[in-house]
Amino acid sequence: MNNSTIKSTALKAIDPDSSVNQRIKGQLVSRHVKQCFSSTVEELTVYKDGYFWDSVENLYNDVCPHCGDDDFSLISEDDYYACNQCDCDTFAEPEMEPKEILEWWLVDEWFYNRLRDLGEAVWTNGEIYLWGRTTSGQAISLDGVISSIALEMEILGGQKNDWSV
Repeated sequence: MNNSTIKSTALKAIDPDSSVNQRIKGQLVSRHVKQCFSSTVEELTVYKDGYFWDSVENLYNDVCPHCGDDDFSLISEDDYYACNQCDCDTFAEPEMEPKEILEWWLVDEWFYNRLRDLGEAVWTNGEIYLWGRTTSGQAISLDGVISSIALEMEILGGQKNDWSV
């Protein structure tokens, strides 16, 4: 999801990146993101000989085999796809491209489920819940997926469950 201004169900413009909403999303992250787990995952992948990567959900994006973009449409129930970004063949079946995980974060089970449902790379053994973050160098609250979760929860300023009040 783009971090630009998003229309809510009430048709009132909601800016997920306003200063009020940044504070709200910061509260959301503080409640559900526990700590960085990148170095532990790095050690796990050395000792587990690839098993760890085989059990990561949503590790791959479907992309156009011609231009690499992920904006394509299903044309028929025969699994034919057309890319919406390039003038490639009329029908192109998407390829699987691994996401580049830049950081691993320990999260709670509730947040893990939201991230998984939104297509984020996640891993669990049933006791530990990890999120494979594909961005780095900015506050987690600036990630588009955090805006998506906050909008879904309707906790941003002006929404039904507004956390700013």
